Formats: sequence, structure tokens, C-alpha cells
Amino acid sequence: MGHSLSQKVIIMDVKIGSMNVSIWTILLVIGGLLAFIGMFLDYVVMTIDLGFLGSESEGFTGLDLLDSDEDEYGALSFVSKFPLVIGIVGILALLSGVLPMFVKGQDKVFTIAGAVLAVVAVVLAIWFFVQGVGPGLFVDEPMQELFGDTLSAGVGLYLALVGSIVAAVGGILNLKEAL
Repeated sequence: MGHSLSQKVIIMDVKIGSMNVSIWTILLVIGGLLAFIGMFLDYVVMTIDLGFLGSESEGFTGLDLLDSDEDEYGALSFVSKFPLVIGIVGILALLSGVLPMFVKGQDKVFTIAGAVLAVVAVVLAIWFFVQGVGPGLFVDEPMQELFGDTLSAGVGLYLALVGSIVAAVGGILNLKEAL
């Protein structure tokens, strides 16, 4: 009756080859990969109302947005590059989790880099969501006329956002464990 219960979370390492890799590093790698894959899927979906005929939707991948030129409103020039940057940052976060298996003695550098890169990816994905799809650059009146009735987030943006959050959780907890 006078027992005090203390719970301790046991973090298991996974054996890969001759190395033990923390579960947090695995989360960092998986999240970075998801953020990268998201770049190739629809980031933005444009839906045009066709009246009594219904509506038509068209998706634009993160790479499609790179091809968009700056229009007279200047809306696409800056935010349209985010999917590529998020994909690159995702790959760099992935590499920061994988490279310590091959490069000895730089574990802390890669751990810090992985955490920072993953957090940067989260910030950029949220920024794109707010500025590129939300009540930001795309939905003012001239842009609605230019692009259609509504723009919404596509599966690529959600995948990049979830992947970057998973990578950030893995990177930060990996950093906490390493320091």
C-alpha cells in the first residue's frame, strides 16, 4: 500500500547490420522520406465550379508549382518554391539519420542537424499551408479569378506535413537522448 510506482519509458534500439539504431533515428528517417515523397504528389488542388454541370478539380504537385511563373500579383514567386525546399530538407534529415552508420565520430553533428532540419521542414510546411492554401496569397479576389473558385491542400502537402512532424519528433527526441 505504501508503494510508489515509477514508470520509465524504455527506448529500444533496433539492430541494423552491426549497429544499434535508436527508434528516434528511425522516425527521423521515415519522416524525412515522407516529406520528400510528398513533393511528388498533389500539393494544391484547384476546384472550379461549372454551375449546373458540377465542378472540375485539378491537382498540382510540388514540382508543378516550380514551373509556375510569377504573375502580376507576385503571389507564386516565393511560396511556390517551398515544396522543393521541404523535399530537399526532408532528404537531408533522412541523410542525417543514415550517415552516422557510415561516418564514425560525427554522431552529435548529424543528430543536431537532423533535429534542426526536421523542425525547418515543419515550419516551411505550415507556412506553405497558411500562405499557399489558406487565407494567404491564393485566396484574394484577383487570385480566385486567376486560379478558380477554391484551392485546397492536396495529399502531398499533408504527407509532407505529417512526415516533417514525424521527423521533428524523432530528431528532437534523438537529440535529447544523445545529449
